[in-house]
Amino acid sequence: ESLSFILQNSESARNGMMKLLRGVTPDMPNLQFRTQQTEQLTKRSIRPDMLGYNESGTRVFIENKFEAGLTDNQPASYIEQLAKYSQPTVLLVVVPEVREETLWGELNRRLKVANIVATDWKTTSGSIVHSVKTGNGPILALTSWTRLLSALEDEVTEDKSAKSDLLQLQALCEAADRNAFIPISSAV
Repeated sequence: ESLSFILQNSESARNGMMKLLRGVTPDMPNLQFRTQQTEQLTKRSIRPDMLGYNESGTRVFIENKFEAGLTDNQPASYIEQLAKYSQPTVLLVVVPEVREETLWGELNRRLKVANIVATDWKTTSGSIVHSVKTGNGPILALTSWTRLLSALEDEVTEDKSAKSDLLQLQALCEAADRNAFIPISSAV
């Protein structure tokens, strides 16, 4: 919610997010961001933590992880839903630094189980730790809270309110990082 609030209320922070996303795929249009919107699938629904959208529809799902494991829908159902939208689309997973490798391994394992082909994807964003392009179109990318907030902070130097909000979120993320454990099983 805090990240969404910052992106909704600060054009400079939103520009930082767009710079990060365009480092994943340069053709990403300008987006707005909102949280907890349910997306209806054929037999079930998914609820990304945040989504990026414009007048032509959804382009980005952002999953914000701290201690929680992946849900049964992640990442396969999210990738399948994003494949239905105009391309390019991105599923961005944001995690504490200590969980980057463990969660990336689990995300890739689940793509294989779901028979979703994934090939390495080169990004121009130094904030993205890992990324793959899926066979059905969407890109799956992973970054840490530290890298994401640093990318936004680089853009809000003149926006004192956004800078203050980012510092508060950064303190929360640092506390979560210090106390993080590394679950890989599904959330209960």
